[in-house]
Amino acid sequence: MINGKKICYTYGVFDLLHYGHLKALKKAQKLGDSLVIGVFSDRVATSFKRTPVMTQNERLNAIRELGWGKVRLLNYLVPCEKDLRGIDIVAKAEGAGWSKYDIPKFQRAKSVLLPYTKGISTSELIKRIYDRNIQSSNRENANTKWSCCEIKSGVGKKRKGSQTNTWENIKRRIPGLSRRKKQATKTKNKFEGCDPSRY
Repeated sequence: MINGKKICYTYGVFDLLHYGHLKALKKAQKLGDSLVIGVFSDRVATSFKRTPVMTQNERLNAIRELGWGKVRLLNYLVPCEKDLRGIDIVAKAEGAGWSKYDIPKFQRAKSVLLPYTKGISTSELIKRIYDRNIQSSNRENANTKWSCCEIKSGVGKKRKGSQTNTWENIKRRIPGLSRRKKQATKTKNKFEGCDPSRY
């Protein structure tokens, strides 16, 4: 407590900031008169979760722009006593060592587990982006027209275990393919009207 004001501390990765983060921050804000927000460094976030999509500075700046409290970089998985000097309450949603079965205890501050917002998470957003990118690539691949020469050579076939073979991706992967394509077009007449299913 500083100047008679109760101070709440919360912390997290805050990667791809979403409304689940905002709800947790608002709940933490209501627990005290002022709020301090710790943001995990890239090194710490990578050690227990994944390398964040947003950089350390981007995440710090995103939280600062909210203007909801002081923002500090957190270089430990669990805040140490130095980070909690003057702090009365440490509040956090599940994750980074917090759960309803395991709530960290602090020497001078009370621990409060914040409710988890279902239906939204950074992991879910990353999965959506990945899935939609794959769907977009598949549509692009379906609209790609292959010449008979390319079908016969196997260029137009999807390799097992690989991502969608769009024409631009294939050209990047196979050196000299553009030259081979030019050579192949010279013999295009030989294959015109052929049934691609034969190859």
